[in-house]
Amino acid sequence: MTESERYELLVLMSIYQIGQVRKSAGLAEAVRRGLKSPLLYAPITPAHFCHSAAYSTFPSRGGREG
Repeated sequence: MTESERYELLVLMSIYQIGQVRKSAGLAEAVRRGLKSPLLYAPITPAHFCHSAAYSTFPSRGGREG
């Protein structure tokens, strides 16, 4: 995989992660409003969702090089 392909994959994975965070936040709000049943038996609190991680800058490449 080339450097540009790795970067493109990282961008696409970040976009996917943002979508998953938004989806889970929407589900939590629907549960809070009583529109959906909880998927978990543990109470859902705002601490379960860390939006800042999804919007942070791209992490540096750790681990393998090459």
